[in-house]
Amino acid sequence: MDWPYVCIFEDDAYPIENINNELDYYLREIPSSCACLILGNSRILNASDFNDRLFNHVSSYGSQSYIVFQEYYDKYVRFLDNSKYADAFATTKDGILPKSAFFMTKKVLFI
Repeated sequence: MDWPYVCIFEDDAYPIENINNELDYYLREIPSSCACLILGNSRILNASDFNDRLFNHVSSYGSQSYIVFQEYYDKYVRFLDNSKYADAFATTKDGILPKSAFFMTKKVLFI
């Protein structure tokens, strides 16, 4: 459909209060190298500081809400084909999508 991004929300993803303002704040800083922006998860295994709003090189489980950007759609689908769990970004295969392409908001926006 040639959309600039798609948002994935599991049926139990619940936004925090004032989500519109929070999303506006965080989405201003998304780098062009971002394949996937994780908005909420149940467990962070590993992450590096990117700036005051975002983590980078993210490994996590239970990511029930995230955004996949257009340039990475096909690679993301291949990533899912090679992963045991759709929301387990700990299984990122650097040959398909490098960990450096996964970002996460420092504040959990969906619980």
